[in-house]
Amino acid sequence: MASTSGNSIGKNCGDIVFKAARKCLGFDIPFAVCHLPGSDTLDFFCGLETSPHSSGDTPEKGKSFEIGKWLAPWADRISIGTRLTPSRAAALEASDLSDCPGLSSSPAMTHPDRVISRDEYSAAVSAITGRCRLRDGKTVYSRVIAGTNPLLDIPEAARELFRAFPDSFGFLYSTPRTGCWLGASPETLLDFDAATRRVSTMAFAGTRPATCGDAPWDDKNLRENRFVADYIRDKFRQLAIEPETSSPRTVRYGVIQHLRRDISAILPPDVDFTHLLDLINPTPALCGSPLEDALRDIRDFELHTRDCYGGFVGIHDARRGFRSFVNLRSARIIPSPQGYFEILAGGGLLNGSDPASEWAETESKASRLLSILSKED
Repeated sequence: MASTSGNSIGKNCGDIVFKAARKCLGFDIPFAVCHLPGSDTLDFFCGLETSPHSSGDTPEKGKSFEIGKWLAPWADRISIGTRLTPSRAAALEASDLSDCPGLSSSPAMTHPDRVISRDEYSAAVSAITGRCRLRDGKTVYSRVIAGTNPLLDIPEAARELFRAFPDSFGFLYSTPRTGCWLGASPETLLDFDAATRRVSTMAFAGTRPATCGDAPWDDKNLRENRFVADYIRDKFRQLAIEPETSSPRTVRYGVIQHLRRDISAILPPDVDFTHLLDLINPTPALCGSPLEDALRDIRDFELHTRDCYGGFVGIHDARRGFRSFVNLRSARIIPSPQGYFEILAGGGLLNGSDPASEWAETESKASRLLSILSKED
């Protein structure tokens, strides 16, 4: 099916965008709404070639919303593309799509995953850290925090989440291959500026309560961040590129802080950004190191499927470049009738990781999204 997208939909058109998203959910039409960090505009992408009864303005092609599932390379991404203007979004929202055969598609079937107990989680953390000690490595172990809310208004939840985290990449999308996902990611996977050919990413690892303020970071978090930075730099060097790496700095996300280093370089003309994307995805911030050992730990101990969690989401503009973010601080949602949702949250495990601290970290990472999805008024 051909697709349509929206670009830079202004603040005054937010209501139109979320109403159009609600219409797409009601008719199982692939769509995405996203909010770039620091922006006061929204992008809206919809899986219709044209909106019924539209105003007659011409769609602009060349811009797409890209979804990469866990471990999926660029070639296996899911794209929703072409520009949808505010007037077309309004026309879509006002249209009766029941007389448009073939425009709807079946939503992905999602099966509720097993939610492990705290004791099961602690046992798994202890086993994984034992493996990490033997290889001096790291594994990112995630769990599911599930809930139901029959009164859940998904577009309204997205609006609230985007407002709560204006400096993150807010996203809401639904496709037959992915189901419905909502999140606000603070972590860049890869940015590519087509004009300058500069690529940038980040080592985004290390977590503690925001109440720590400006206190020095402990050795565990510094080591975790260093694992990620070293891994990414090695991937650049495989392409004969020596990247610039910043000193670590503290960034805040709600009630927690993270440790971040920025990594960037100029991409040679003979190297496509998608090659670098595939090399660094997934980073040790979402998987671990060494990669194959961490993947084995994840397969052995995670009782859920990650699906889109740990993959990427972003916007590809054929003229300007590509901006992508890691799919985290996110939930997969079954829209009706119970309003079932699963928030996925994880943490980096090293030798010496404490199960109680790791459990508390996942609770903190999921807290704001859980609060928003659980609201019934």
